[in-house]
Parts: sequence; C-alpha cells; structure tokens
Amino acid sequence: MLILLLLLIFGGVVPVAAAQGVLLQAKNPADWQPVAGGATGQLSYDSERGTFCFSARGLAAQIEYALVRHTGNPRDGQVLAVGRSDGDGHLQLKGEWRLWSAKFWLLPVADLKITGDRAELKGWHPHRYLFESRQLGEDN
Repeated sequence: MLILLLLLIFGGVVPVAAAQGVLLQAKNPADWQPVAGGATGQLSYDSERGTFCFSARGLAAQIEYALVRHTGNPRDGQVLAVGRSDGDGHLQLKGEWRLWSAKFWLLPVADLKITGDRAELKGWHPHRYLFESRQLGEDN
C-alpha cells in the first residue's frame, strides 16, 4: 500500500487519457437551436487510439443511420459507421477513425448516396438529423 501511494505521489503511475467527445442534437432548422426533448447522441473518441463509440436515443425506430463527418461542402462527407436504430429509437455504433475535426452529423441512410466511405447528400430533411453541438478543431 505504501509503495502504491509513493508511486502515485512521485509520478510512477501514468494517468490514462480521458476520452474526448461531442454531443449531437436534433436542431430546429429555422434557428438551428436544439429541440427541447429531441433526439440526442454522444460521440466519444480516443484520438490516440483512433477509436470511437456513438450512442443515440430518441431516433425514429428501425431506421438505418450513418454517422458522417462533413467538411467544407455540406453535400459531401465521409462515413464513419452505419447502423440501424432499435425498436425504441436507440442506436449504438463503434469503429476506428482518426480525423477529429469539422462537423459530425447523424443522418438516415435514405437521404444519402453512399459509395465506399463517401457520402453524398441526396435529400435535405434536417428535422430527421442530429447535428454537432460544436465543431471539432484541427485534425488530431
């Protein structure tokens, strides 16, 4: 016990890096403010390991969604993961990714043309989407 205490005091134990994250929210397209009681999702990532997990609730049930990173052109993006919401409107995704900058959205796959890891927006129905609460900074 004394040895553990000494290691903690004098830096013998390396702290584990905390995961970073961003909240995704349903937003009102009239003013881009979050919808009270609307769907939400939490994107957590470890930039050093290049891994992420995403958990959402309040979505439409049994719909296929894509988690997409958008940069300058909002019609184009990169697909991080695709999955189907359950009967209660919950969705869980996880995977590997390293470019933690720009905007991250959750969209129904029906509104996208997906080719490989590329997504092109073919319909604009923002009331169905989750948008980032803040844009992430430079690539990590």
